[in-house]
Amino acid sequence: MSVRVKSLDARQFDLWWINGWRRQRPGKVSISSKAQNHKMNLADHKRWIAWIAQLRLMHPVPGVVLMAFSILISILCSAGPGTQAFAQSSGGGKGTVTGLKLPRYVSLKASRVNLRKGPGTKYPIAWVFRQAGLPVEIIAEFEAWRQVRDSEGTKGWVLRSLLSGRRTVQVTPWDANGKKERPRIALTTRASHSAPVVVLVEAGVIADVKSCDGQWCYVGISKFNGYLPQNKLWGVYKGEAVN
Repeated sequence: MSVRVKSLDARQFDLWWINGWRRQRPGKVSISSKAQNHKMNLADHKRWIAWIAQLRLMHPVPGVVLMAFSILISILCSAGPGTQAFAQSSGGGKGTVTGLKLPRYVSLKASRVNLRKGPGTKYPIAWVFRQAGLPVEIIAEFEAWRQVRDSEGTKGWVLRSLLSGRRTVQVTPWDANGKKERPRIALTTRASHSAPVVVLVEAGVIADVKSCDGQWCYVGISKFNGYLPQNKLWGVYKGEAVN
């Protein structure tokens, strides 16, 4: 008996943007991990924009050409570093402000979050996160600021008010960086590799955590709900139970 399985592959259909997801024509959904490549290096971006402005003063380049080139530079600068994800550990102490466990996972509350080089607005912005719901790991606290790192290991300080206790995860983000063809894993109806497949999920996709038992997590992705192996997710610790 053959089973038809929908695949969360963003490259096969005409797509449009909806809240950071890429959705196909009605009846089928595609979740793009590329849409969730959500980090922009401001220093590089500003340097390129300044160079473009200087070029325009020196040479009569058509405005439409400069606009297209500016868009290209923005896209290139938005890619995060291709570093390997940090090893996840549930060990550590407690926060000096909240008394909560460190490290611990949270998610971004806003769709634009400035990642600063220090705990205060006087410190320069190193990166900008552009995806609400992105899981990050709090590793330090200072007054109203939290030092966080993402799945690529990028660290910085953000305001506490821009973080949420809602638990989310990224699907195998270590398989998404710099790869043209991103692997996919099965979202299943039960906590078993032999269970029926609900949908195939591309590496890098963000999912909402509903519960975890240390081996499997029950998650929601767009309109789909099902189980994913916990060791394939960044945003929960090995053996951690989430209720």
